[in-house]
Amino acid sequence: MDMTTTLDHGYLFGIILLGLISIASLYPQGFSFKLFRIVLVFSIASIIMSFAVTGYVYRYMVIAYSLIMLTFSIYSTSVLFKTYPNNKKEATLSLVSLLLLITTSVNDLLLHENVIQTVSLVPLGVLIFVFAQSSILFYRFTKSSIHSSDAFSQLEAYERFVPNEFIRNMNKKNIVDVKLGDNTEKKMSILFSDMRNFTALSEIMTPEENFKFLNTYLTVMGPVIKSHHGFIDKYMGDAIMALFDTNADDSLRSAIEMLRKLVEYNKGRERAKYVPINIGIGINTGSLRIGIIGEHDRMEATVISDAVNTASRIEGITKKYGVPLLISGATYTALEDTSQYKMRRIGMVRVKGKEKWTPIWEVFDADTPDSIKHKLELKPIFDEAISMYESKQFEKAYNLFQNCHIRNPHDKPAKYFIDKCWVNMNRKDNNEGAGIARRIIYERSDDDFDV
Repeated sequence: MDMTTTLDHGYLFGIILLGLISIASLYPQGFSFKLFRIVLVFSIASIIMSFAVTGYVYRYMVIAYSLIMLTFSIYSTSVLFKTYPNNKKEATLSLVSLLLLITTSVNDLLLHENVIQTVSLVPLGVLIFVFAQSSILFYRFTKSSIHSSDAFSQLEAYERFVPNEFIRNMNKKNIVDVKLGDNTEKKMSILFSDMRNFTALSEIMTPEENFKFLNTYLTVMGPVIKSHHGFIDKYMGDAIMALFDTNADDSLRSAIEMLRKLVEYNKGRERAKYVPINIGIGINTGSLRIGIIGEHDRMEATVISDAVNTASRIEGITKKYGVPLLISGATYTALEDTSQYKMRRIGMVRVKGKEKWTPIWEVFDADTPDSIKHKLELKPIFDEAISMYESKQFEKAYNLFQNCHIRNPHDKPAKYFIDKCWVNMNRKDNNEGAGIARRIIYERSDDDFDV
């Protein structure tokens, strides 16, 4: 037998082997890889030996190899039949293309042995087989891409409930990696905002109107927080709790812009003949634990810290001072440059149940131009009045606060401290009954803070 015939046979054996390898790779779950490795080793050895032996030895080897390939082809066909119920299109295409490849290879093998008189069909068989396998791979890739897209869409949907920033702060890649009890410590600024008189507003609206109103309002405020690198931890009806893991300035700038957006929002409400709304915002900065609480069937992302409670309490005290924005001393200290904001220290407060007093600052960048002008002009007098009040020189403080209020009647903190000074001044009177009565009224109005 000449070398050309030997090369042809080796070529045909190789084509059949590659075809079977391709089928096995597409359907690995149905093949015995131990048997596959034996056939693979024997096939490679046979192809190599086909170039070294001649005569009867070569013919017997060809017969043996053909029988092995036939047996393995039948085995591969049976695997395809097993997968047929679950993958009808793929299995049918693979089976037809494999049988066609084997048929054309056997045809060329017999042609080269002068057993039959036909034409070479292997190129056609290879072309059809490659096209069939490529089609299957393309189908699987497309299907996988669709599933990946669906999975990505689901992750995006989950992130609407649990912000990606929340997951990132727990050092997780996505929500799938989160498990009950995961938590870590972070230093953040916490922003609480709450709508004034929401209960009274909601009573004159239907439940459906309430939902629409809240969603309209939150749609205005949510993007402001996000644009300043914050994320909303939770909505509590009309209230918002947001976290800022970058710096304190982001939280304060966000609060100022929220108040400015509120002015625009109220203009729209007035045009629609609706009552304008007011909000209060409190900001505190400190360490907190961020993590997952609950039980295995119902988990929730949350933050737990005394700093969170303080932020909430500071928001509450904005009602007492009659101002829309207060920040804690911790936030004030964490600001990069306090001179870029319009603010004044408004005293010291102590959260109910705590021993430590916390300095509070009013930020009035979002006030009206007239209000900003008057507060800046009177700031030295107001600062001195606060110092007098804290040193318990109530009469001096009273006169200074009166001066501020007369020159700026819209300065609600000045009016608040005038009343406080008056209460404390009257405690010195001999008429203790009147002093005690005033003190009871004062303490009931300040149930969360000592001021």
